Amino acid sequence: MIAETAYENLLAYRLADDSVRLTILPHWGGKIAEIYDLRRGREWLFRNPALAYRLPTYDSNYARDFDVGGFDECFPNVGAGAYPSGPWRGTPLPDHGEVWSLPWGTQVLGDQLFLTAHGIRLPYRLEKNIRLLGGGRVRFDYRAINRAPFPMPFLWSSHPLFALQPGMKINLPTPHLRVHGGVNFPAQHGDVIDLTRAAARDLSVADPLANLAVKLFSPRLAEGWAELADPSDGATFRFDFDPDRVTHLGLWLNYGGWAGAPGAAPYFNLGLEPCLGAPDTLDTAVNHWDAYATLPPNGTQEWWLEISVA
Repeated sequence: MIAETAYENLLAYRLADDSVRLTILPHWGGKIAEIYDLRRGREWLFRNPALAYRLPTYDSNYARDFDVGGFDECFPNVGAGAYPSGPWRGTPLPDHGEVWSLPWGTQVLGDQLFLTAHGIRLPYRLEKNIRLLGGGRVRFDYRAINRAPFPMPFLWSSHPLFALQPGMKINLPTPHLRVHGGVNFPAQHGDVIDLTRAAARDLSVADPLANLAVKLFSPRLAEGWAELADPSDGATFRFDFDPDRVTHLGLWLNYGGWAGAPGAAPYFNLGLEPCLGAPDTLDTAVNHWDAYATLPPNGTQEWWLEISVA
């Protein structure tokens, strides 16, 4: 079932069946504000008490004013910076990309919610289709369309922020991850670490007293999955995807090490992020890490993501 509703006084669409409920905010970048397991009575997504829900404008300061939690889309970049190539070389792109702050067009097509956004500084269209599959499973189908006769390198990252409890476990296809940047973290940009042995602890186990934050990326993946598990009650949140299309995982571990909102206490949350390319800055991905995707001239690229809660 799909119903139009309101969430925090904003227009919302709610997708629900017997197992799971999603709340989507089309005018806030198609943000998913809630992923609620109806069987367990559990909300999986982080909600930042330091920030209020209000609609962003283009080029808003994400970390300071709009890092409220939920599940955003980052495209065609993640970290702010200049576009690295082609006729758009030098064009500034905002933090967390363009589309998270834009109003998306929305259509209800039977049991599917179809959302679309258009680039501001680059000529593209991004589409997202959401449908419930039953049994706690949700499918996201994406398509990016290049409206220019030039190749368009890009990054895409899912950006869900998860609410954590101490002892929750991150399960990944590989423990070996590359450092992009951190706070109170001993390794440097570009270093490869073992998640289970870094910083004199097992960072795959959530610990609010660790007093650190770090952004990590997997190598190109051979297996397309990632999971967050709570051993206290057996609850799990799992991603599945095609690793030939969704090629990397980003991991933002914030174990009490960082807060972007002025005056806020450091957050205890997790970004577990299937993505195309690495790291967050497109120039680094193209010119240094050689890990990015490209839209062909006047062409398209498609990918999908499934989540399941149990």
